Amino acid sequence: MTDKKAFWEGEEIKLEERRQEAIWPGGQKAVDTLAKRGKRPVRELIRDLTDPDTPFFELSTIAGFGMNYPGVENVHCAGIVTGIGKIHGNWTMIMASDSRVKAGSYFPITLKKHMRAQAIAEQNGLNCVYIADSGGVFLPMQADVFPDDQHFGSIFYNMARMSAKGLRQVTISTGGNTAGGAYIVFMACESIMIDQQSFSFLGGPPLVKMATGEEISAENLGGAKVHTEISGGADHLCKDQTDAIQRARQLLSLTKPQTIHLHRYEPREPDPSSKSLYDILPVSPYIGIDGWKVLKALADESEFIEHKKNFAPGRGSNILVGKIRIKGIPVGVVASNGSGIIFHECAKKVAEWVVRCSYEKIPLLFIQSSPGYMIGSESEHAGIGKYGADMVRAVSCAQVPRIQLVIGPDNGAANYGMC
Repeated sequence: MTDKKAFWEGEEIKLEERRQEAIWPGGQKAVDTLAKRGKRPVRELIRDLTDPDTPFFELSTIAGFGMNYPGVENVHCAGIVTGIGKIHGNWTMIMASDSRVKAGSYFPITLKKHMRAQAIAEQNGLNCVYIADSGGVFLPMQADVFPDDQHFGSIFYNMARMSAKGLRQVTISTGGNTAGGAYIVFMACESIMIDQQSFSFLGGPPLVKMATGEEISAENLGGAKVHTEISGGADHLCKDQTDAIQRARQLLSLTKPQTIHLHRYEPREPDPSSKSLYDILPVSPYIGIDGWKVLKALADESEFIEHKKNFAPGRGSNILVGKIRIKGIPVGVVASNGSGIIFHECAKKVAEWVVRCSYEKIPLLFIQSSPGYMIGSESEHAGIGKYGADMVRAVSCAQVPRIQLVIGPDNGAANYGMC
């Protein structure tokens, strides 16, 4: 085993330890508490919601550590599970409150993660399923969560806009949804509530009593039967979580099948395999990378069709551009190479290539290991500011899926031009 491989395998162990910490808040005691209420952990619900033997690509699993909010140092997994899974063969964005984390309360990091998932769904034309069990905003941080743009209300704005575009918004209420959280139920195209388990109201019983003097139970104020039989605020009444999950699958069963808008070739394995990355990637961010070797470890049959291979050698070659296939899908790549410093020659090459890929409607993969754009009088006089801005402009206007794989430095404006 090489020193590099030993290092990266050690890092993987650390990452898995942190991931387990994120997905296991409260340990077995929290799971037992859910079971007493007839509930299961949200990842179990997601497993039943998605098609059998298909992957669930969870997003931002380790978000929320070291937040140091008032009285709350860590918000495990940001208090919400988000990710993409298949339901009746269609990729679907799933957003599920984890009530084990401060009763599913929304912190600033929760909002950021939730709305990032919504943005991915809207940009890629994905239906959304919300598994809602939230006490609403974290009250000590109302000013940071509630009133402004990209705060709590933006979730409902996004739901409305996606619904208007024909992207289904389905909510499964698996617990309490109070105040702003109630709108996740009411704003859905169709909402599902569970008898004696789901509640949804703008103000709960204590607030109602304080404000109006009325004494009423949560069930009679905004329980599942109230909203499915009286108010019309919800559409489907289910007996338990299993029944609710199956109803959600049924609601999405007649959705038009998704199609891929480019030709997919027969998938082939890289040669050498992707495991060779363990021996390719340096252990320090201050050491340059061999972009060619990285691409060959990712590409089907390790084939990389390079664009402008001979342009400005020594400077232009700090970024490689061209095409590869990943699992049979053609992908345009923009990959750091060597030191990764972006000279004006690199910027010209990248801007042209991103525009070309956008014209051809092929996705873009950015492999990032760049300390930033070159500075100094020579670079300024050569137009690094202008050509760097062209990179940012080209990426911003590219109407194709874009994925950034950060394997080294991602400093300064390089982050804007390669993502």
